[in-house]
Amino acid sequence: MDLPARATDRAIAGGLALLAAVLHAPLVFRTVGGCDEWHILTAGVRLAAGEVMYRDVTHIAGPGSFYLAAALFRLFGARFEVARLTMLAVFATMTAVLYLLTRRLTGRAAAALVALWFIAFQLWCMPHWQMMHYASLGLFLVTCAFLVLGAERPPRAGRAVVAGLLAGAAMLTKQDSGALGTSGCLLALALGSAARRRAGAPRESHAVLLFFAAAAAAPLVVAVAYFWSQRALWPFVLQTAYDTLVQHPLFVGGGGPERVDYVPFPRLFPLLHQDALLRGRLLSYLPGMFWDLHWREVVASRLYHDTNLLELAIKLGFRLPYVLLLVEAIATARAWRRAGDGALAARAAQLAFAACIMAALSKPRDWIHLSIVIVPLAPIVARQLGALDAALPRIPRDVVRSALVAVGALYLGLSADLGWRAVVTYTAPIHGTRGTAYARAGDAETLQDLVAALEATPANRPVMAVPCVSAATFLAARPCASRFPWLWPRDAYRDRDQQVLASLDAHPDATVVYTLSHIPTIPRLQGHGPALFEGLATRYRMGPIFGPDSVHLIATLAERRPASPERDALRLTDRLAAATVERIHGGTVERIDTPDALAGVATWALTPRVLWVAPSAGGETHVALPVRVPPGARLRLRAGVNPDLWQTLGPFPVRLRVAVVADGQTTELLAVQRDVFAHPGDRAWVPLDADLSAFAGREVTIVLAAAADGWPGSTGEVAGFEDPRVVRP
Repeated sequence: MDLPARATDRAIAGGLALLAAVLHAPLVFRTVGGCDEWHILTAGVRLAAGEVMYRDVTHIAGPGSFYLAAALFRLFGARFEVARLTMLAVFATMTAVLYLLTRRLTGRAAAALVALWFIAFQLWCMPHWQMMHYASLGLFLVTCAFLVLGAERPPRAGRAVVAGLLAGAAMLTKQDSGALGTSGCLLALALGSAARRRAGAPRESHAVLLFFAAAAAAPLVVAVAYFWSQRALWPFVLQTAYDTLVQHPLFVGGGGPERVDYVPFPRLFPLLHQDALLRGRLLSYLPGMFWDLHWREVVASRLYHDTNLLELAIKLGFRLPYVLLLVEAIATARAWRRAGDGALAARAAQLAFAACIMAALSKPRDWIHLSIVIVPLAPIVARQLGALDAALPRIPRDVVRSALVAVGALYLGLSADLGWRAVVTYTAPIHGTRGTAYARAGDAETLQDLVAALEATPANRPVMAVPCVSAATFLAARPCASRFPWLWPRDAYRDRDQQVLASLDAHPDATVVYTLSHIPTIPRLQGHGPALFEGLATRYRMGPIFGPDSVHLIATLAERRPASPERDALRLTDRLAAATVERIHGGTVERIDTPDALAGVATWALTPRVLWVAPSAGGETHVALPVRVPPGARLRLRAGVNPDLWQTLGPFPVRLRVAVVADGQTTELLAVQRDVFAHPGDRAWVPLDADLSAFAGREVTIVLAAAADGWPGSTGEVAGFEDPRVVRP
């Protein structure tokens, strides 16, 4: 390609980059991204203040994105807008890079269409390329390295060094795609040289491979030296290498949340029937913003209820990129046999790079991660379509062209609709000291209330976010109470729970933001951090509860449990083995011989020693506990619904009662109805502090009862009584 042509392509690439920035500018501050974005921003603030990654702040990702955030915050201030505008520039530049890469394989029109595809595709892989994230930053850096390297041309030492430095930075940002992408660059260099040799060019020196490899290793050497000097080398290796490759390897099959693991690649079978397991994970396998805006329409549609087409599309769609890659490998191998193919070097190089990037799909193997690694496949698909167009006779070619135009128009139309809906939906501001984000009204309400509540605390009071919602912490500009910014199912430190509890004990004034909403594809805290779950429940209790309804974010500011001035004379949870469990239906008493299915003792979120009672329909479930009442005694407890069920999609009202039976006479102490779906205020548990002095010295029966009001009832942990106990002065 001559110099004027290259100048023209660079101008077109610049124009496409500007177009990408202009089209996505209205969305740049909308949506609050995922947990990862806020971890990076929060860590950036801490690093800018002098803390050291991995020693003072833990994470499994490489240090690149964290130190980038720290550098940006030092230059421009710790603001949410700084990070988002940086990512807008990265996305725009990536659009230009993708155009230039595609030009190596196709004409300008096809390359421009690939760039337009990517501009629209950002909407389908959001929040990637919008939020600051190590996956998108890592791919951007290694793709820039591949572009600069120019493996389709005779190698130059200068290009190899610059490309190697970029590749090394990519490895320090996202280990898997960075390392495999760097390997792809090396392979592309070797294949490009071999292809030119087959086309009759003179043999090339392999020194450029050494220049590239040495330059790629340089950032790693600098990082090792830095962390060694900061006494953080072992934490760096433990968290970024040992944890991801040995302790909890990311390149093995994910067992899913049922096995306290990441979501796996969607299984192929059953292929022709509805797949209940996949349906339970749709949030992971569908584009995030599309699901957020349209999940109600999807689950209410006949397509969802009466067919398996949605599952089939997911199963085939996840495998299509690998099929296209295989087709390209076969086509390139066939072309390799034809000496003198001048375009072979570029084809082989792009194939090697794309294959290595797609091999980087580690756990979780969901859409948001797949959507990143398939981007380098786009130039290959453009080349394949161009080759198909050239090979077909006129009539079939016209048919294929018409079909592609129709599909492209539909794709752009759906993308435009998705973008417009996002602009008009994510309009509610979340104002904080460190910037303003915009979200859906219901979600923004909870986050804004949390930010305001945190900003009302002293500026130096630390915050612990459980399990991983750091948005409020960052926006409110409050310090972190622990070196663990997230509580993920897999962690390099086996004593993580004990470290977190020790940090909280060292900061008794710390604010705990406890998230009570649950993502079905991530195991609950009690599943992967039982010691922490139990420790938090014994140290803290529910404070103010935020969240307008069951489908938006629900969280609480946990409060330290006050010490009780009385002595516990008797904990009823310790007497459950002596209890009588009965079901009462219309005056009929059914004695339960196996009471474990209807009552038990458990720890719920911030609610220890719960004596839960399964609610019965058409009557009540009674748990009757015999007690001798000491003088001056009081009965204390709280009654309510399991916090894990507040995120319900339908009503399940329950009635809870507490009564004392003595000498055949029943004295009702508490009777409440709770409907957490219809009335969010019913999430708050109702306390009981009843004087039992009238029963002093007598044998009585304390009855804890639960009933299902208008629904079939349950045998599970739906509602209960927190730490029912008899106390005395």
